[in-house]
Parts: sequence; C-alpha cells; structure tokens
Amino acid sequence: MAQRTRSFVLACLLLVFLTACGTVQTGLPDGIAVPEEQIALTSDPEPAAAGQETTLSIELKNLPEPDDTTVDLEIRKAGSVRGKFSKTKPDKSGEMFSTEYTFEEAGRYEVIIHIYAPDVHQTVPRELEVK
Repeated sequence: MAQRTRSFVLACLLLVFLTACGTVQTGLPDGIAVPEEQIALTSDPEPAAAGQETTLSIELKNLPEPDDTTVDLEIRKAGSVRGKFSKTKPDKSGEMFSTEYTFEEAGRYEVIIHIYAPDVHQTVPRELEVK
C-alpha cells in the first residue's frame, strides 16, 4: 500500500513539474501580455480621413512571444456599443501589426486593441480622431 501511495505522489509531482515547464513567465500580472504604455496606435494618413482607406498600426514593444501573438481591432464610433472587427497582420519583427480600414464618417472613434497571446486576451482602448 505504501508503495502505491508513493508512486501516486511521485506521478502527481511529475505532472505538476511538466505542466509548470510549459508556462512563460513575463513578470506581468495575469491576463497582461504587454504593459499599456508600450502599446501604440498610429494611422496613415495622420490624421485619418473619412472615406479614405487608412492603415492602422499597433506597435507592441518588448512582446514576450511575438510568434504566438495575434491582434484584432474593434473599431466603433464614440458613444456606440457596437463596433466592427478588423484582423491585423504582423510584420517580420512581430512587434508591429497593421490593417486597412475605411472610416465612413468623420468624428471620434474608439479603437479597442485585442491582444491574443498564450493564455492571454488583453484589451486596450485607444481614441482616434477622424477628419
């Protein structure tokens, strides 16, 4: 009986050890891939113009796992509860994500950046003025 208990305890410890080896320690709180101050939203042209295709770019500095990270943008007119999602494409560095978007009208927009990394879905709101 003692041998069976010892084997069970060793198997559990091995399982815990193997599971812990698969996690990445970023030093950040759970659910955070990148500190908010290291996330930048830019547009080209600057400022964005209504009715004109605009490149929206998100820069994520010091990303711990760039190959396993995707970014989507949720774009909504200020005051609206519904937005449109736009998937981004990463550049070769894995720190810059861009998409093309045409704003229907001028005004202030809320751009919610959705960052998906292993075990993380981080959302970061930003504002953008469209002329």
